[in-house]
Amino acid sequence: MMAISFMEFVTVSDENFMIGNKNTKIIGTNNYYLIYESQMMIEDIFQKAKDMNLSTIRIQGYINGLAANNVTLQPILGIYDEFGFKKLDNVICTAQNYGIKLVINLVNNWEAFGGMDQYITWINQKLNMQLKHDDFYANAFARIYFMKYIYFMISRINTCNGIAYKDDPTIMAWQLANEPRSQSDHTGKSVLAWADDISTFIKSIDTNHLVSIGNEGFLCEDGKTWMYDCSQGTNSAEMAKLPNIDYLTMHMYPDNWKLNNAETYDYINKHIEISKNVKKPLIIEEFGDKNDKVGKYKEWTKYFEENDIKGDMFWMLCGSMDDGSRYQNYDGYCVYYPSPEATVIEAHSKKQISNGYFLQIAWIVLAIIAFI
Repeated sequence: MMAISFMEFVTVSDENFMIGNKNTKIIGTNNYYLIYESQMMIEDIFQKAKDMNLSTIRIQGYINGLAANNVTLQPILGIYDEFGFKKLDNVICTAQNYGIKLVINLVNNWEAFGGMDQYITWINQKLNMQLKHDDFYANAFARIYFMKYIYFMISRINTCNGIAYKDDPTIMAWQLANEPRSQSDHTGKSVLAWADDISTFIKSIDTNHLVSIGNEGFLCEDGKTWMYDCSQGTNSAEMAKLPNIDYLTMHMYPDNWKLNNAETYDYINKHIEISKNVKKPLIIEEFGDKNDKVGKYKEWTKYFEENDIKGDMFWMLCGSMDDGSRYQNYDGYCVYYPSPEATVIEAHSKKQISNGYFLQIAWIVLAIIAFI
């Protein structure tokens, strides 16, 4: 496991992330506001991520309908805003300058920033239909317009570095959606079929980048709690098997989901087991706690390390506003740098990289000894 080399694509081999022929761990964070805030706020987040030794930031690649801070990517169905996409261009170039990779999410399950419901509203208005949220996964018009958006984005030539998104190693992965759910389908088949189709479409136009789903890890197993009973319409175990999905994701909010310690670790262990079964790496790509960040993050990152989880990304890194004040902690999960909890994450990241570095050196030394 080595620090990520900026000019190379991230790939997967069995349960590992790779840069060239070297194993790497993905230690990172999330941030949703980069594409619509000022350059000072963008630079502030990337500098703090670099100071914390983070390799990757997961961002949103959508603002549909109503603008956020005068920025939108798709103001009208099938119409793409050049000013908005230049803002995304700039975020990618800024990430490149700081040597940080990006996971770019393509649509939101939730209403924020015009998610799946915005597509449904547009289609209902355009075609005089009465679709609901969960129809996003199966409706042909929703599928076509979402694919059209994906094609435009992946094929776009970045105006600040001249590189097509599909050819840019700054991007680690495309992600189908943020936390897809279909609560009207208790079989998990609707989201599964959608994920299969969309991931296959992405791979048909971009063979350089990884693809993940962005799901929370919910399952379809009888006799379990709501996270396991298919009530959310997603089956992580089946989605992990899809041929064009490169790695697994799960989210982890024990305080919000009312999980005790045993239930939390059972959930993690279940996904470690799935990862081993399908031989694909696992990223805990969102995790957070509102009340005891220092204690919980110490405990959790230690568990991630001990169980060789291939990546983790806390929710979320918050920075400074233009006036120097802190970005507001809207959901209670903000991590500011410097802070005690940021120090925990920084130590975790440095440990993951240094352990892998010495392991890599050890293999090289053994190879030289064997050759001599």
